[in-house]
Amino acid sequence: FQGICSLKSKKVTDPLVAIRCFCHENVRVYGDRLTTDEDRAWLRGKLDGQLSTSFGIDPVKVFDKERLVFADFMSSSGDRFYSEVDSMAAMKTIME
Repeated sequence: FQGICSLKSKKVTDPLVAIRCFCHENVRVYGDRLTTDEDRAWLRGKLDGQLSTSFGIDPVKVFDKERLVFADFMSSSGDRFYSEVDSMAAMKTIME
């Protein structure tokens, strides 16, 4: 869960982005180790439940994209800060 600790409060001002990062980190830490669709659905159900009960937010607002991706290499200024990747196309361009 290093990603959550890497968020900068001056760069991430929307609480929804921090919650998305929480979900992203859970999927990376736990979900990437799951091997069946049933297990992945179980994890998603647990995340949805926590979003509703602990954060009081509709999971649809959090999982509103195909993928939740956070990275520290998207800034063109050379500064490295962990932030949400809004465009997979932009990420692909930077990575190439």
